[in-house]
Amino acid sequence: MNKKYKLKEIATIMAGSAAPKEKYFYEDEGIPFIRAGHLKELLKGHIDLSALPKIRKDDNLKLKKVPKGTILFAKSGMSSTKNNIYNCTGDAYIVSHLVGVIPNEKIIMSNYLLYFLRFYQPSRLIMNESYPSIRIEDIQNIELEIPSIEKQAKIVKIFSECESLINNRQFQITALDELAHVLFLEMFGNPKSNSRYPKKPLKSFGKIITGNTPPRKEKDNYGTEIEWIKSDNINTPNTYLSLADEYLSAKGKKKGRIVPPNSILVTCITGSKSSLGNVALTDREVAFNQQINAVIPENVNPYFLYMHFLIDKSSIQNAATNGMKGIVTKSVFQEIRFISPPLSAQNEYGEKFLEIEIQKSKIIDSLKEMQSLYDSLLQEFFR
Repeated sequence: MNKKYKLKEIATIMAGSAAPKEKYFYEDEGIPFIRAGHLKELLKGHIDLSALPKIRKDDNLKLKKVPKGTILFAKSGMSSTKNNIYNCTGDAYIVSHLVGVIPNEKIIMSNYLLYFLRFYQPSRLIMNESYPSIRIEDIQNIELEIPSIEKQAKIVKIFSECESLINNRQFQITALDELAHVLFLEMFGNPKSNSRYPKKPLKSFGKIITGNTPPRKEKDNYGTEIEWIKSDNINTPNTYLSLADEYLSAKGKKKGRIVPPNSILVTCITGSKSSLGNVALTDREVAFNQQINAVIPENVNPYFLYMHFLIDKSSIQNAATNGMKGIVTKSVFQEIRFISPPLSAQNEYGEKFLEIEIQKSKIIDSLKEMQSLYDSLLQEFFR
C-alpha cells in the first residue's frame, strides 16, 4: 500500500537568491547559474546546463546552490504560470524566482518526483493571477502518495521510454524542416548574397495587405464566422498558422482584411525585434490584425516565397524603424527586394516542399498520439 506524505517530509525545499552583478559571471569556469527563463530552453534541449553563465566558488557570494537531481520550477513572476519543471543535471546556483526541491532519494526517486510535479502542475497554487507567485509553505504542504522504490523505478522507466519516442519524433520534424531549408539553398543559393537571379520588390510577387481591427465598441463585429489572426498565431515553429483564439462575426468579416489559403502572413509590428519577420502560411481563409502584413501570391510559388521569408528574415528586420518596437510599414514592406528565379524552378521546389510537409504531417500526428499517451499515463499513475 502506498504511503501518503507532505512534500516537506520527503524533500528539502529552498528558494534561490538574487542574481549577482554581471562582473561575477564567467563563460568557462565555475558553477552554472540558472534563471527562470533558462528552464524552457533546458527542457527543450536548446541549451545544456554547462553552457549557462557560471559563478566561481571563490567569489564568496551568498548564493543558493542545489545538487544534481534537484527538481526546479518557478515560484514567482509570469514564469510561475508556465509549469516548466526541470530535473537539474548537475550542481547549480538558482535565482530567487526559482524553487529547488531536493528529494530524499531513500524515499522518492528524483525522476519520480519530476513526473509527479508535471502531473500536479504547481501553478495551481497561485492565489492571484495578476501577481503570480507560489508560497514556499504551499509547496511544502503538497501531498502525494509514494509507492516502493521498485515500483517507482518501473514507472520512471515507462515515462523515460515514452519521452524517448516523443523526442525522436521531434527530431524527425526538425530534420524535415532542415531538409526543406537545405533544398532551397541548393536550388537557389542564399538569397541574402545571391547574384544568380534578379531581385524584385515584394509587391511584384502578389497583392500586399495590412490587417486591421474592426471597431471593438461594436461588439457584434466579433463572433464565430472567421478566425482573426494575431502575431501569436505566427510566432510558432509551425509552417501554418495556429488556430486563433478570437473570431469575427459575419458583420466583422465585412470590415476586416481577409486572405485566402496559400497566402503568407508576416509579423511587421512587434515589441521585440527578434519576432519581427516571423512568417506562416495560411491553409484556410482568415482575417488578421494590423500587426501583420500579408502577401497573396500572384505569379510566384507560395512555398518558394514562404521559404524565402524564412531564410531571409533579416531583410524584414533590417527594414524596421529604430527603437525598441520593431515596425515595418506596408509602404516599406512592399519595396523589400527578393530574388525571382524562373517560375518553373519555383514550382519544382514547391512540389518537393509539399512532399516534405506531407511526411511531416504524418509524424506530427504520431507525436500528438504519443503526447496524449504521456498525458494519460500521468493521470493513471498520479491521480
